[in-house]
Amino acid sequence: MEEPLSFLDWELSFHEDYSKTINAKISQLLKKYSDKKTLYKTAGLSDSSFHLERLDFQQGILECSIDSKGFSHTSKILIDRNNKVISHRCDEFKSSNRNSKSFCSHLIKLFLILQEEEPIEALYFLEDISVNDYESFLE
Repeated sequence: MEEPLSFLDWELSFHEDYSKTINAKISQLLKKYSDKKTLYKTAGLSDSSFHLERLDFQQGILECSIDSKGFSHTSKILIDRNNKVISHRCDEFKSSNRNSKSFCSHLIKLFLILQEEEPIEALYFLEDISVNDYESFLE
């Protein structure tokens, strides 16, 4: 007969399963907003070029600046949950949102970084975007 788990072992197992579930949901939602080309571009972006400026769960605000070779300035991403807005200026975002509600590689990378650092918040924003009609604006 198997030895019953101690509370600590059970708790660790629970958190491991919970973490796997959150990561699976995030991955599923990111697939909804990307394609192979975008994922390929995302792989070339450095985590260190993304700077989370504001993550306010209560206010529903996610703001990030991006230092990138492709920009003549620091680009920003703003996701405003309350006003259902995603604001970002890049050609890829502009073209990907013209015909579909796809993310550019910057948005995908931001959510991949959040998946590692703040998975619950990443899932919170992604689920809201998936069930609500967000407007996309170019800064």
